[in-house]
Amino acid sequence: MQLPPLALPAWAKSTNPIVRRHLGLYWRTLPPEVGPLLSWNIVWGVAFLLVGLWPALQDTLLILLILSFIALPLTLLGYGHILLTIARDSAQAMHGEIRNKTLPLLVVSPISSHHILLGKVAAACWRRMDDWLIVSYAVVITSPPALFAMYNAVWPAQSQLWALIAATILGSLLVTLRLLIEPLMVGALGVLLGTLLPYRATAVSLAAASSAAIFALLWWLRQWPAVRGVVQRGQVIVPPDVGLAALAEFALPVLVPLLVALLALTLAERQMRRCAAT
Repeated sequence: MQLPPLALPAWAKSTNPIVRRHLGLYWRTLPPEVGPLLSWNIVWGVAFLLVGLWPALQDTLLILLILSFIALPLTLLGYGHILLTIARDSAQAMHGEIRNKTLPLLVVSPISSHHILLGKVAAACWRRMDDWLIVSYAVVITSPPALFAMYNAVWPAQSQLWALIAATILGSLLVTLRLLIEPLMVGALGVLLGTLLPYRATAVSLAAASSAAIFALLWWLRQWPAVRGVVQRGQVIVPPDVGLAALAEFALPVLVPLLVALLALTLAERQMRRCAAT
């Protein structure tokens, strides 16, 4: 059964006047189809359940792991470029309103300030929708074997195979969710800095740098010795903390982008009203 296209909120639809204003007439107008993403999650879930029932199939994962580690870095580079352009376009959209002195007109329009900002972010995301779909499919297809190998440090396959499988399936689902949340966070930082800073290049650079800093912090927390443990010469000096590992792997990568996006949009809304009043 084919799943319907993703149901988008009003501010994210291509028919939104704010979005249409930036996209023009010739950009993609169909909402993204998330059915293939969910289907691949189901396929990988079934595959890992079979590994749990027949542990001998773990040898097959070694081949998939090699392919995953070859393809995933290139895929992540493409994803990083998409996020960079979303941050750039969001910052430029807001900076252009201030430069062209059209911000007061936007503030008094029937559209709420919050939806105006979200529309700017949505327009930046729509510009890269086709590329985002290709990269998203690649990430969902190639990441589960790599997740299985990474989580093996916390839930060893020799003694906690089912816990490792459950963590991998959950991690794969959250990767799909993060593909939706992280562009929103990056775009929100872009519109915030686009309203705060007087120079477009500075706003774009800081939007990219702040987004990269957040991703680097989340990665560092996942690699922190108190989370991952310490192994020297094959001996476990400090065992991994399962609770902290679950927090760093599953909760923070979702909660932090959502909180950053909410804070950035709130601050951008206040700054937008302040700029329109002056």
